[in-house]
Amino acid sequence: MNFDFSMLRDAQEGPELNPIITDPTQYTPLEDVLTFMKKRKKVMDIRPLLPQLSRNGRVLEEDMQIYLDAKACSSGSLKEALKSPLHYLISTEEKQVRPEKSHFELGTFCHTAFLEPEKFNMLALEPAVSAATKEGVQKLMEFWEDLATQKDPEIPAEAYMQVLGSGLSIDKIDGMRSYITQLKKRTGKVSVDPKSYQIVDLIKRNYYRYGGGIIPELLKGSVPEVSIYGTDEETGLPVKIRPDAFQIEENIGCNAIISFKTTHADNIGKMQYDAAKYMYYLSEAMYCEVFQQVTGRKCTGVFCIMLQTVLPYLPVVFYYDADDLANGKYRYRTALRNVKEAIARNSWPGFDSYGEEGESGIIRMNLPEWSRREVIPQIIE
Repeated sequence: MNFDFSMLRDAQEGPELNPIITDPTQYTPLEDVLTFMKKRKKVMDIRPLLPQLSRNGRVLEEDMQIYLDAKACSSGSLKEALKSPLHYLISTEEKQVRPEKSHFELGTFCHTAFLEPEKFNMLALEPAVSAATKEGVQKLMEFWEDLATQKDPEIPAEAYMQVLGSGLSIDKIDGMRSYITQLKKRTGKVSVDPKSYQIVDLIKRNYYRYGGGIIPELLKGSVPEVSIYGTDEETGLPVKIRPDAFQIEENIGCNAIISFKTTHADNIGKMQYDAAKYMYYLSEAMYCEVFQQVTGRKCTGVFCIMLQTVLPYLPVVFYYDADDLANGKYRYRTALRNVKEAIARNSWPGFDSYGEEGESGIIRMNLPEWSRREVIPQIIE
């Protein structure tokens, strides 16, 4: 059953109501944002002003691990709470095992580069030589010396030779390798394989040509990846968000959340399906509400930039509809209330919470309608 949010826009918010309705007039129309951006004369950088945004909580730059370790409700844990209280408890109390990332992870790199496009230029394609031979290492050394000189023309490359390590000589292969390591650090560049280099180059070109250059324009002056901590006014629970970026009305005509996602989808429909499947709209609605409560700035827009990590590596920019954000807020508020109730009762049931009262968590099987379709007769001669 689909819930018609448009019928309840005028309803009063409160703990006794399950749906929490977002008034669509609170959200800035996309055309207003585009009109403002076309007329703007300058972009404001508000990074130094982050402490001034900490009105009812904290807005700060910090290491990602510190944010992950902070004890507060996140959008990820609240999505688990919609499955069951036990899902939430495990996601917050049990140590999460994460797979190790490869040397170069395309999605992670592009996430950073889209928000800080100068990072597109940090990749280096080394010459195709054998690093097992002295001749090959010599060519690599010359390659990195040239890059180091390009970055700091006034500093001779040999100046980086001073930190080779005890007992190492530049005349031997181990010393040459140590020297190359120092050169790499000085250049700030990362060596990648030819295929990755070509892919990133294509993504970079797509980044700048999408919508006539709307992505870098939208992100100018935005603040990427800061942690925001607050306390939910209704439940009293601590909450935390770390949006990929946020923009301010001085730059684009409204205070907005900007999210970045990678996808294997090959069409718009599949991207929107995935946004619903993974409940991105719950996260976006939570980001809006917590940002607004902590900063005192009304959040009236949400952009989602998706990037294909498969050919042809195209980006897409979405702008959220008011009803979808209302749907996300409804689920966000419901999840918070479920967590509050579980804490109050100190009760953390799993899927048994879906069973009827008095039936010990045993759920009556209810197969989907399609399972009752007629079996197509077979002709066996």
